[in-house]
Amino acid sequence: MYDHAAMEGKKDQKSLEDKARENYRKALSLNNVFPPAWWGLARIYWHNGDKRAIPLALKARRYAKTIELKDVGQYAQNVGLVYHKLGNNRRAKHWLEKGVAESPREWGAHYNLMRFYSDVQDHNSAQQSAKKVLALLANEKNSRWIKDVRKSAKTMLSSNS
Repeated sequence: MYDHAAMEGKKDQKSLEDKARENYRKALSLNNVFPPAWWGLARIYWHNGDKRAIPLALKARRYAKTIELKDVGQYAQNVGLVYHKLGNNRRAKHWLEKGVAESPREWGAHYNLMRFYSDVQDHNSAQQSAKKVLALLANEKNSRWIKDVRKSAKTMLSSNS
């Protein structure tokens, strides 16, 4: 959670990132193929728009596939999110779409793709993704986060852009 708090722009961002880095490294000293720790390290660099996130995100993805994690598509999407932040939208699209292909029943994968398409002004594709998000959320409980995602998808569908 340190890296999430740092992302919020707190005054002590550097200190929070250092604590997160330390904790991820401790986790990796116990299990060096632990994908969430590799992604956590990547996420710190990603938040800062630093290209050092790419090899770490790819490593997390590779280990997630190796140990056959259920949400392997999310790790593909993580790579895409990094590329998008760094401005390489061709690679971002490849990885985000790969994540949806690998985890087609995960609403979050479609949501990430919807937001990407919206960012790159591909409104037709964004609307198609929004429909998938809403369909997959049909049976989800209404947490604050789910409500926000639903609202975002509905707004996407109602836009005429």
